[in-house]
Amino acid sequence: MQNHQEFIHGVKSRLTKLELVYRCWQNNDIKGSVSAMRRMSDHAVTADIINVLIMEKSTKYITLDICTSVLPLASNLLESGYDRLERCSSCFQELDKINASLISLTRREGKVGRSARELSLLLHDIFKTPSSV
Repeated sequence: MQNHQEFIHGVKSRLTKLELVYRCWQNNDIKGSVSAMRRMSDHAVTADIINVLIMEKSTKYITLDICTSVLPLASNLLESGYDRLERCSSCFQELDKINASLISLTRREGKVGRSARELSLLLHDIFKTPSSV
């Protein structure tokens, strides 16, 4: 239950930050949005806003001035790769545990067995080694 509460807190915090950036955006203050994003120093919010900026409908907002503000944030985001690697590694380990527990479930009949076999096939693609590709 503690993990759930932490997750809820994290999502609410991110939503609050995104709402602040959105308010600036709604007032056509893109530079203000980027400035607010920089003060937050939150990689998830930065990634969300950069994704919005590069969408086809949003490219009209990208100016040289905006680029000079966003590029350092994008650079910081890219440099945070170590943290991302750690999280990816944790996810991979958990998926490996799930994959191991599927062995007995794949032998079952019915919906559970079908679902387990389907998930097992999907996970098989994840666990392929580069040499077996």
